[in-house]
Amino acid sequence: MYGFLLHAIKAGCFQDFNKKMWQDISKDSGCPEDFNYNVDYNSDIFYKLVDEGLIKMRYTRSAMLQLFGKWYIRFVWKEWGMETLGRTPGEFFRNWSDFLESKAKEFPLFTHDKFKVSVRINHITNHLA
Repeated sequence: MYGFLLHAIKAGCFQDFNKKMWQDISKDSGCPEDFNYNVDYNSDIFYKLVDEGLIKMRYTRSAMLQLFGKWYIRFVWKEWGMETLGRTPGEFFRNWSDFLESKAKEFPLFTHDKFKVSVRINHITNHLA
């Protein structure tokens, strides 16, 4: 798991809670406070952060994972200018795989899902390709 994902969780915690909450979660989970974007960290760090977040934030596991996902999307949207990928969800997902391919040199161990998007009037269906 690359550090940019873990950094996105940190940034989200700062924004929605506060710096102290992040420091408590990282300290009590035994995880570092900071992450290098391009380093591939052990996935156990993510699960330790989830488990400690469950205790500190008093969320369900499902709610915690949804929150982390929200933080990730918000972070990469701002950090990498993802608004250029499209103004609608359909445009966004059609361009998502190409965007991730463009990051392959920065993150050589990163693999991602490819999406196939079907669009119907007032409805978007997103499928893993």
